[in-house]
Amino acid sequence: MNEEHEQEQDKKPMPKGVWLLFSFQGRISRKTFWIFNGFVFIAGILLGLMTDPVNDIKDISSAHIFFMFWMLWPNMAVQAKRWHDQDKSALWLLVNLIPYIGPLWALATNGITPGTTGPNRFGPDPLEETVTN
Repeated sequence: MNEEHEQEQDKKPMPKGVWLLFSFQGRISRKTFWIFNGFVFIAGILLGLMTDPVNDIKDISSAHIFFMFWMLWPNMAVQAKRWHDQDKSALWLLVNLIPYIGPLWALATNGITPGTTGPNRFGPDPLEETVTN
């Protein structure tokens, strides 16, 4: 009886915001990717305005360091879903480790390249879901 109850709980859908920020499964559209990155960018700017200004670009406030670590997992989860939308493995996250070029490549590829049309091995097309819902 307990096993059946546990299996039922596992099947309950995760809230969409939690899924977006913490799950590495599924697919998202470019629009969702840009909305997330816009939020992170604006939050970083606001954080910079609220903290002590630094004179040297190499100096970074502890608040910014905390923010970057706090956003690391959600950023990887969102990026993984964009790679999935292009029918690529989340191992493509490793492209971010290439100095200078890697993060720009990931941003451009995930932000510009359209996903595969229709369902793929990672789930249904996110554009079809928004049209039907």
